[in-house]
Amino acid sequence: VDRTDGVSAGVKISPPIVEFFDADAQIIHQMNISVQNLSKNSKHIRFLPPSTEHFRLQCKEVEKTIAPGLEVSALVEYYNEKDEDCKDRIIFMIDEDFVEVPVLAYAPKSTLTISGPVNFGTIVADGKVLTREIAILNHGSKEGQFTIVPNEDCVFQVMPTEGLIRPGYSQPVRFEFISKQVGVVNQTIPA
Repeated sequence: VDRTDGVSAGVKISPPIVEFFDADAQIIHQMNISVQNLSKNSKHIRFLPPSTEHFRLQCKEVEKTIAPGLEVSALVEYYNEKDEDCKDRIIFMIDEDFVEVPVLAYAPKSTLTISGPVNFGTIVADGKVLTREIAILNHGSKEGQFTIVPNEDCVFQVMPTEGLIRPGYSQPVRFEFISKQVGVVNQTIPA
């Protein structure tokens, strides 16, 4: 199947990839999938269900001939006892052609990003404390933990160095630097 428009073997499969995002454990997740005949001739379509126990395909008929312009639909279900990512596939037999549609489930997780590098720019070596902040953002659906580990020769004071960030929230992190000597400072701090 063409991943962008789902057109293959004279039919359009929508969606071309079945994806369940933030699929919580012990909940049945469902999504419709349809096959539309784009050709000028009738198409014989057969649904071959996923092979793993986590995905099921529900349809009135597993095999059907559809006229030009018409479509047939099915329901894809995902269920898992554990929070884990799963993958499988549905195979459509369209006349003599086989079309594979990936079926994916993604467990809820945190997705932490950093708003950018800390850049103090050009500064005067006058012993003043300079402060910059960045934000650690959680774009995911689960609480995320971060840890910043400055090494022993780090010239920056970092606050806080660890924490938990709820989904959809951010945590400001402050970097302090005392400019005592002339020179270039370029450090990477593992996070």
